[in-house]
Amino acid sequence: MSADRPPDGGLPSEATLREFVTALHDVATAITQHTTELHDDRRRGDGDRPASVAQRRTALDYRVLGALTGRLAPGGVLVSARRFQDKDRERVELEPLPATAARVAVQAAGEEEPELLGIDRGSGSSGTVTLDRTRGKDIARLEVWNGAGQPIRLGPRLPRLPAQTPVD
Repeated sequence: MSADRPPDGGLPSEATLREFVTALHDVATAITQHTTELHDDRRRGDGDRPASVAQRRTALDYRVLGALTGRLAPGGVLVSARRFQDKDRERVELEPLPATAARVAVQAAGEEEPELLGIDRGSGSSGTVTLDRTRGKDIARLEVWNGAGQPIRLGPRLPRLPAQTPVD
């Protein structure tokens, strides 16, 4: 959608207004129908592009708020997580994971980019990830992504594990 104003400072063109109204209608429809689709890849014009990761995260956050306020079932947007030490590795177990889950994005507190980790599938609907860059740090955001790189579930914040004391 182009938000360009005419050079003379006048009103936007009818085509631009039509694009804007169509986009608002799509947003209103998504809100009232509580759609689980984050982006439908329809193209309206040459300047359109797929939703960014930030936009997809915002859509997931909206769905989580809907679940927290009782408007949506929480099972479709939330996962539980448990952080634990496994010998010399720090891991996070997640459940329930949908069949479409492909990776987990782990955002450490103070970090700009999340760490993307592959999922080791367990029995049933659980899976674990092994922390690397985020090891020993507080986890500020935990997202489960599908194969297309879209966040589909949100997990809890997780504090760092307590320092292990050596045993004499």
